[in-house]
Amino acid sequence: MTLSPPALAARLMIFAALTACSANTVRHGGQGGAANGGGSGSGVSGVGGGPIGGSGARNGGTGGAPVGSDQPINLNACPGMVSATNVTALQNPAVMTVAPMRWLYPYENTVFPRGLEAPLLQWDEVGGGTASDAVYVHMHSNLFDYKGCLPPTKAGQLQLPQDVWDTAGVQSRGGTDPLSIDLVAVAAGKASKLPTRKVVFALAELKTSIYYNTYGSALAMQMGAVGGVVMRISPKQPQPDVFLKGHDTVAGFCIGCHSVSADGSTMVAEEHAALGLVEGSSFLFNLKAAGTATFPPPVFSNLKRAGFSGLYPDGSVYLTMGRPQLGPFGGTGNVPGTFGPENTKLYDSKTGMEIAGSGAPKYVMMPMFSTDGRVIAFNHLADAGTGGHELATMDFDKASNKFTNLKTAYTDPSRYVGWPQFLPDVQDTSSENAQKAGRRLVFALGKSGDYVTQDAPAGVTPHPSDLFWIDLDTGMVAPLSRAGGFEGTTNFMPYGDRDAHVDYIPTISPVAAGGYFWMFFSSRRQYGNKYTYTNVQDNSAKKIWVAAIDIHAAPGADPSHPAFFLPGQEGVSGNIRAFAALSPCHVDGDSCESGIDCCSGHCVMGKCGESTAACSMIDEKCTKTADCCPGQGLACIGGFCGLPVPQ
Repeated sequence: MTLSPPALAARLMIFAALTACSANTVRHGGQGGAANGGGSGSGVSGVGGGPIGGSGARNGGTGGAPVGSDQPINLNACPGMVSATNVTALQNPAVMTVAPMRWLYPYENTVFPRGLEAPLLQWDEVGGGTASDAVYVHMHSNLFDYKGCLPPTKAGQLQLPQDVWDTAGVQSRGGTDPLSIDLVAVAAGKASKLPTRKVVFALAELKTSIYYNTYGSALAMQMGAVGGVVMRISPKQPQPDVFLKGHDTVAGFCIGCHSVSADGSTMVAEEHAALGLVEGSSFLFNLKAAGTATFPPPVFSNLKRAGFSGLYPDGSVYLTMGRPQLGPFGGTGNVPGTFGPENTKLYDSKTGMEIAGSGAPKYVMMPMFSTDGRVIAFNHLADAGTGGHELATMDFDKASNKFTNLKTAYTDPSRYVGWPQFLPDVQDTSSENAQKAGRRLVFALGKSGDYVTQDAPAGVTPHPSDLFWIDLDTGMVAPLSRAGGFEGTTNFMPYGDRDAHVDYIPTISPVAAGGYFWMFFSSRRQYGNKYTYTNVQDNSAKKIWVAAIDIHAAPGADPSHPAFFLPGQEGVSGNIRAFAALSPCHVDGDSCESGIDCCSGHCVMGKCGESTAACSMIDEKCTKTADCCPGQGLACIGGFCGLPVPQ
């Protein structure tokens, strides 16, 4: 078999890296050819390993089993790194299932997309805090086997080598082929082995940039910005850019209350003065024209009250939040950073002019359009004094700019519904999936009418909040328990109740990847032992987490998977409201990896351009499932052909 250039490059990289460091060994089976194809190939290994024959494929074929995955610890992988005493300890580790030696991160059965920064393994140290002298890690799946003796990054932490993690993802067969992680830590002659931890790779990368609000950013403060800013994490970048900041830092201007269109073309954001206490102007930004630039000039700078608005999928109109109270704080139905009193209004994004007679209710809060723009969901604050418990939807006709057919989707008399977000549309009419392709959305359900992440006044313990989803066709609602750290009613997070029920503001990536939707949300949970907080109300405790969501889950079931910490975000800041937006598309002739990269929606032989094929392959544009190539199980999901179930 002839290896594709990416597969060959990955193998050469891992071989070179590991032969240069004789403390590690890697073995993996053959990698198949293109997706959905099989083929035979030989594996490559570093020092201490041997080639492994077999057939392999990403979506087909039979892979060769790795050699040595069931053997005892290979001390030959650790030359010069451990003493004779520690060799003895390594050979006889105690299996600790409770403190002082336990896993902190990642969670069991977390689903990771390919292409992300390798995770930071975190655990409670041997002896309750003594720093380890060495860490032995063994990772293996059907076609991949890695053994390494590595110095700990810090006490209770090990940063996995990026090339090893990338290769594990490339060699994975997805949900039926979890990656097992075994870890032994040695300290002062005492070794303890953690229980095997298993994680799963989704066989795709997230092709999106992430835009989020942040407060207390060290990067922003280096630029003189002391208030809120909008940060951007570009694909495969190790740290974020300060994308937007207030224009006058001396006067305490901040900008952060933003929304991004589903097609990734447009952002609207509202600027405030006096560190958020005084209302300012709203702006529109062309994200595709901005490219990789920071602080792009606004296309329009005279918009009104666009903060936290509902932006139409192509960015052409936006619906504001209605609000019955004065000022930016206080009262039922409060979203800090918004101003009122003001009725909900529909605006033309390109002119800044109000579109009168839209039919929108008086107090539409936290509105969000579906990815096809035909429906909008929102918290319906029907009563200015006691409302906020109702999730509603309306149909929207773009040609007339009219909202009609107000429906109550869900009510909770004791909790407050906030931040609804539609899952991407699934145009799958196959007989087995037709009943599963209805409109669905996620939302937060909290104990307070303050809909962000803590009660007013500041300093009060944050209100409890959990994430839910609803199937609008059946009206069935269910908690996203696994994303929230629960398997049913059992809390699997290492810090237990301390980190429970503190999840807020969900958003959804506009494109599916690897057979999953991807949900971003803010949580005040601790991140292993990397970021811990004395007080749960600490502003910097707010971090962005990501969870895979099953595309075709049955109504009423939990479609979520355990969440992972979003790589690239700052650790010292409070981070909320992350929007995943497609990166600026490439024009015909530019290099590409898939159709998602291209303005044309097609990647042909590594170059963007119009396809002459009769059907669209995976990650190529579509308007209906019939546009996707038959016989491969593809469906049209959010405008691109994709797999509606994990591989």
